[in-house]
Amino acid sequence: MSCKLTFDGVSGYFASFVFAFLVTLGISFLSDWKVWYISLITALSFLGIVYCMWLVYHKSPWLIIDTNGISFKNRPWSFTKLKFISWASVASYYNYTYPFDHEMQPEYLMLVCTNGKEQKIKISGLDHNKDEILGMVRRYYSSTPDAKQEG
Repeated sequence: MSCKLTFDGVSGYFASFVFAFLVTLGISFLSDWKVWYISLITALSFLGIVYCMWLVYHKSPWLIIDTNGISFKNRPWSFTKLKFISWASVASYYNYTYPFDHEMQPEYLMLVCTNGKEQKIKISGLDHNKDEILGMVRRYYSSTPDAKQEG
């Protein structure tokens, strides 16, 4: 299973850049573009808007679940490489929802590795829903030899 980023994944960043762009554009326009740092923030905000749109339309995978393990990106940078965790190094996993808002609750897949570290993978904002992703994780995790011996 290969999951790609959707607009929901970058909508918060997009809204912040649009707000900063509009505010600083108004201030820059009223000052006849004489305040250089406000104009710089306007230009950077516009570049942020363009980058967010590029992230949505650039269809590189953000989460890959296969028989070898899980590859993922957690940062909103398209040039970063996928981080890989093999199924042999996963001791357990669980789903976590961060309840800070009733309408927008980010979903995470928490992997507990055999070395005791937890890895948090954001699964909200992807083109597959939570149930599909957790179903694939359950399927591949239960097919590893270590999980069969424990269960």
